[in-house]
Amino acid sequence: MTKKIFYAIFSVCTLVFLSSMILTFSTLFQYFSSVEKDQLHSSLELAAQGYDQEGLRFLEDMDHEDYRVSLISAKGNVLYDSSTGSDTLPSHADREEVKEALETGWGESTRYSETLTEQAIYSAMKLPDGNVLRISVSRYSVLTLLMGVATPLISIFCGALLAALVLAIWLSHRIMSPLENLDLDHPEQGEIYEEMKPIADRLSRYRRDLDRQKRRLRVQQAEFDTVAAGIEEGLLLLDQDLNILYLNEAAAAALDLAPGAAQKIQTEIGAGKEFPFDRLCLLEPVVDLARKARKSGQPQNALVPVEDRVWLVQAGPVIAREKFRGESILLLDVTERQQMERMRKEFTGNVSHELKTPLQTISGYSELMAQGLARPEDVQGMAERILREARRMSTQVDQILTLTRMDEGLEVKREAVNLNGLIGSVQADVQETASRSRVSVTVQEPDAPVVVRGNPQLLRSVVFNLTENAIKYSAPDSHVQLTLRRDPGEAVLLVSDDGPGIAPADQERIFERFYRVDKSRSRQLGGTGLGLAIVKNAVRLHGGTVSVDSEPGKGSVFTVRLPVSETGDSGEDTDTDSMQAES
Repeated sequence: MTKKIFYAIFSVCTLVFLSSMILTFSTLFQYFSSVEKDQLHSSLELAAQGYDQEGLRFLEDMDHEDYRVSLISAKGNVLYDSSTGSDTLPSHADREEVKEALETGWGESTRYSETLTEQAIYSAMKLPDGNVLRISVSRYSVLTLLMGVATPLISIFCGALLAALVLAIWLSHRIMSPLENLDLDHPEQGEIYEEMKPIADRLSRYRRDLDRQKRRLRVQQAEFDTVAAGIEEGLLLLDQDLNILYLNEAAAAALDLAPGAAQKIQTEIGAGKEFPFDRLCLLEPVVDLARKARKSGQPQNALVPVEDRVWLVQAGPVIAREKFRGESILLLDVTERQQMERMRKEFTGNVSHELKTPLQTISGYSELMAQGLARPEDVQGMAERILREARRMSTQVDQILTLTRMDEGLEVKREAVNLNGLIGSVQADVQETASRSRVSVTVQEPDAPVVVRGNPQLLRSVVFNLTENAIKYSAPDSHVQLTLRRDPGEAVLLVSDDGPGIAPADQERIFERFYRVDKSRSRQLGGTGLGLAIVKNAVRLHGGTVSVDSEPGKGSVFTVRLPVSETGDSGEDTDTDSMQAES
């Protein structure tokens, strides 16, 4: 804007100066030409009067330094000429001033020399005797005059250009100064043109509105940052070019970025740096999902496995006025949900299979007996088999119900339980099973009672299941050892056997429901696949832990650790607590 004003002022000043010089010079030239013509006319009249009185002698005696005097006859012959002889001059009958004087009595003309450096002015008058008296004077032409004053004119012109330049610079800055110094934060203050006051007032209103909106945006941004940072799911916001506008720490962790990267990226985004999503995110399925959402304009969902995790990615496009403006991407860690879903399906399938097997046996034998197809001597064996399978199915149902109640938060009556007596009772109960399997069961316990606060039925199921499991998988003539000891703050029970051992890959899953290391042998031994799952959940309900130490071919050792009762009281505690199983 300043340059435009400068060029405009400079151009106008230069044009005005040139125009003024031309007009002034032209006016002066015309003025002096007019004066010179009047003087020439007066001199002609005086010469005519002298000629009338004294004749040709007057003309010859005149001062011919400034003028040229000629006497021309009516036929155009030069009778006298003060500058040259009259005999050498041609006829002047065709001269414009002579012709005009003969016709009207007066005649004037102007002629340039061959070099255009001089201009001759002629004035002619018809005398009473019929001759024509002519006086002429020579002067420099306009071109010659300009050439004569070229040097001072150039100096004046350069001085005028310099003055115009300085004036243009000063005026342009003077005009633009109020605009350049306008304080946009406070446009109504300072020097301002009267014509700009309405604009300044409007800018002030806009500024106040912008300040209010900025305050609201800052509050909303702070609220958004607080909410987004607090959610566990990963959240990303992208613009229409899929550049990152926002991401929280959970999203940075999901994208395998360094800790604190989200805050650093947000700071750099605020400074104007761009972060293309396809460069920052190394998960190609997530990038493809974002591109698909932008292309289709519809929300997109996909499960994306990343190492040992599973992410549910939801990409939602933002459409405004039928145009894609950006999108939001939500990353949800559904690993546990997927595992629970897998376990639920496996549990449902295993329950169906485990219940179907005894039901088929019961149904088959019952149908043979009902139709009278069974031989009398086989009826007793069939009945015993039906009873055995019914008890097995009842046990499975009881165990499933027990696990379900523990999952839902089992309310148990807690009391002081003496583990010494409980282990001795379990040893007595499994003695018959151990004898049939030719497995010896021994107990090693301290003299002082080890008391824990818990539910005696659940604790008994822990010891019973571990002991029965050890007997089932032990070879004939082997040994099962139950060791009880008290460590600082906890009771420790170890159940060891001389069985086939458990591979490391199976040790992580043996506490899952219906999981069996050797399925064929487990079904042959009549296991339900729920014993160790009950052990794990019951121990957790009591705030303890259970673990296994085993090597293939070297037997197994199951270790249960429970917090001990500080009172040491073996009596009953009537408090009833709700123990929530951990997932």
